[in-house]
Amino acid sequence: MYLRKSFRWNLQCRLLILLLLLTIQILAENIDPEIVIAKVQANYDLIEDYSVTARVKVDIPNLRMPRKKIKFYYKKPDKLITKTNGFAIVPKSGMFPVPTTFLSDSTEVKWTREDTLNNSKCYILECGYSFDKDTLSNFFLWINTSRWTIDKITTNESGIKGSSMIFSYVNLDGFWIPEATDLYINFKKGLPDASRPSIKYPFGFMSFGKQFEEDKLHGEVKIMFSDYKINSGLKDSFFNNQK
Repeated sequence: MYLRKSFRWNLQCRLLILLLLLTIQILAENIDPEIVIAKVQANYDLIEDYSVTARVKVDIPNLRMPRKKIKFYYKKPDKLITKTNGFAIVPKSGMFPVPTTFLSDSTEVKWTREDTLNNSKCYILECGYSFDKDTLSNFFLWINTSRWTIDKITTNESGIKGSSMIFSYVNLDGFWIPEATDLYINFKKGLPDASRPSIKYPFGFMSFGKQFEEDKLHGEVKIMFSDYKINSGLKDSFFNNQK
C-alpha cells in the first residue's frame, strides 16, 4: 500500500513538473516584442535633457583617427549639439541606447529566445525588414530583463564571428545610463591602405589591391562616458544660439 502511494505521489510530481514546464514554454513563445521594446523605452521617457562627455578610441586597421573627446547636449525630441575637435557622426536621438536609435517605423521585430549575458537573463529580439534565413541585414537586440536595457547588439543571433556592440551601465539618479560602449567590427573585407599626403601624392594615396579585396577587417571602437548631467533644464535658446 505504501509503495503504491509513493508511486502515485512521484507520478503526480512528475506530471506537475511537466505541466509547469509546458506552461513556461507556452508563455515564452507568446512574449510580445513590442511590450519588451516599450519597457526599454520607458527607462528614458522621464529624461528630458542631458549632457555628457564621450571619449572615443578607435583601433581599426588602415583608419588613422586620434583619440577624440566629444561633448553632447541633447533635449527632447530632437535637439542635439556636439562639440569636438574635428568631425563626428552621431544619431539624432543622442548617445543613449534607446530603441528609437536602432529601430524605424518600417523595422519588424520578433522574439527569438532567452539567453544569459553576464549572469543576467536576456530576451533576444530579431530586428530587420525580413525574417528569411538568407537575410544578412537583420540584427539582434539582447534585452536585459532585470533592468530593461539593451545590453548587446549583434549581426547574428549567437554573436560569434559577427560584429557586435556591448553596453555597460551605471545607475544615476534612478536612470540606467551607458558607462561604456564597445563596438567590435568583423567584416569580410578590409579598408584600403591609406597614406598621408606627400609631395608625390598631395591628396594622399589609397591602395585598393589585395588587402581591400581579400583581407578581413577586425577592429574595435571604445566609447567611455563621464560628466553626466540629467534633466538640468537645458533651454531651447541654448541650442538655437549654437552654431
